[in-house]
Amino acid sequence: MLFRSVSARGSLFGPGFRGEFAAVTIVADAGKIAGVALGALSDYPAILALAQTKSFEGCQNLPSIANLWAADCDPLRKVSALSTSDMAYLRAIYQIPPDMPRNIQEDSIAKWMKKNLERK
Repeated sequence: MLFRSVSARGSLFGPGFRGEFAAVTIVADAGKIAGVALGALSDYPAILALAQTKSFEGCQNLPSIANLWAADCDPLRKVSALSTSDMAYLRAIYQIPPDMPRNIQEDSIAKWMKKNLERK
């Protein structure tokens, strides 16, 4: 369950709203997590909570902890800890202002990820 607070500001250049989380409660199905390494059990919900996106519902193109339970995903893309691409994504989404238009956010995320991955 995700609790959100919403703030608004008047602007013609953005949506005027932005979401922020105050607390996150994560519930796991014990039957599905049996035998999974503790590191993966902490990293998987961390990426889901910190990224706050539904785009992790399918298999990601880059190796990602988000692929851990993705069906029909190449095993080489499934990792048991936060990957460098996961860290680049998290760094990127926290670099951009949350109130800018979505298409500009997506472009900015791609640019920041590329910059972060090139450093590695």
